[in-house]
This record gives sequence, C-alpha cells and structure tokens, in this order.
Amino acid sequence: MLKFDIKSTFSGNLDMESVFGDQPLEMQCPGCEYQFTVKFKDVMKEGNQVICPGCNEPIQIKHDETTTKTLRDGEKALKEFEKTLKNFGK
Repeated sequence: MLKFDIKSTFSGNLDMESVFGDQPLEMQCPGCEYQFTVKFKDVMKEGNQVICPGCNEPIQIKHDETTTKTLRDGEKALKEFEKTLKNFGK
C-alpha cells in the first residue's frame, strides 16, 4: 500500500488563481487595438480593470455567459481534485 503525506507536498487551496493566476494572456484594447499581455489573475474577476499600455485607458473586464460558466466549472473541478488529493492514500 502506498501512502502519501499530501500536507507536506501540498499547501493552500487549489483554485483558478493559484493554478493559472500568473499565466499570460494576450489582450487587445477595444479602443486603440493595441495588443498586450496580462496575467490571468488580472482578468479572471469580472469588474477588474487593466490599463492599456498603448493609450493608458482603463479597460473594464466583463465576462460573457460562456466565460462565467467556464470559470465556475474550472473552480468546481479544482475543488473536486483538491478533495481527491486530500483523500489519496487514506
């Protein structure tokens, strides 16, 4: 039987931000069409703002229904995976 001490190798909570937060995403300013890179954590929460480096205008983050569902489903899957990890080897 294999037994793993998950607590020693896993800390914190698994969520979209902890897993994907620092991943780069390409974004295009809707005003000046400048393309730039942002981190996932900067755009994952609806209502956040990022500043376009091309025109210095704020861009309000708005999620469509598909994005909202995808983020919700991702969070749910990570919570289920986290539960599996914590019970692994018991």
